Amino acid sequence: MELHAWINPYRAKTKDTRELAVNHIAVTHPERVFDYDGLKILDPGQRENCDYILRIVGDIVSRYDVDGLHIDDYFYPYPVAGFPIPDQASYNRYGRQFASVADWRRDNVDVFIKALGEEIHRIKPWVKFGVSPFGIYRNKKSTPDGSGSNTNGLQNYDDLYADVARWVKEGWIDYNIPQIYWQIVHPAADYETLVKWWARHTENRPLFIGQSVVNTVQNADPKNPSINQLPRKMALQRAYQTIGGSCQWPASAVVENVGKYRDAL
Repeated sequence: MELHAWINPYRAKTKDTRELAVNHIAVTHPERVFDYDGLKILDPGQRENCDYILRIVGDIVSRYDVDGLHIDDYFYPYPVAGFPIPDQASYNRYGRQFASVADWRRDNVDVFIKALGEEIHRIKPWVKFGVSPFGIYRNKKSTPDGSGSNTNGLQNYDDLYADVARWVKEGWIDYNIPQIYWQIVHPAADYETLVKWWARHTENRPLFIGQSVVNTVQNADPKNPSINQLPRKMALQRAYQTIGGSCQWPASAVVENVGKYRDAL
């Protein structure tokens, strides 16, 4: 068993947080944070924030005997209709050489991901660096060459400014766990379609499939309605040599044996 430390790097305050410590980064440096839909986000466009997160990760990796450092799917905030990301001042200051704000935002995250992996491996080369991105990289209709998945949902590349495919191709991350939390035959993001897409785009990086325990047990197997989708999902991911296994979310649901999921595993 390995222990991987898990963080959300940019999210400085969640919606449910009522009070911040006096030495919190959003209190000591409010100019480096922007508010969005009840959240406080460390502006990825300010390189001081990249350096700040690298120091925190360096402290974790240096002082604790972790086997890996893992970041979740929160990069730029999940978009809310009618609420643009308030980073125009940072773009005016740092991003004018880019053709668009979107390209600048993706570069900000690219620079961070590359630097984070390098910092981890500089301190302890054996510690793994992994990411669990949102389950859709790009929809086919959004890609000029049709290379995206045959889906119709939120996209890492276009909406969260997270170019996961590049991180994998460049070898900046040690493993990838896309969150494919939907069911088989989901109308916008079919599980089988996405598993096949990610299996074809591993770029020789270890790939694991992020599973939603509750979604899996709540939906019936479309070919055998008397059972849930767990057996079919497991058989599907095991059909691809490029898929190394799966990650169950949340762990508490496995422990509590929701829908007899633990028994089935």
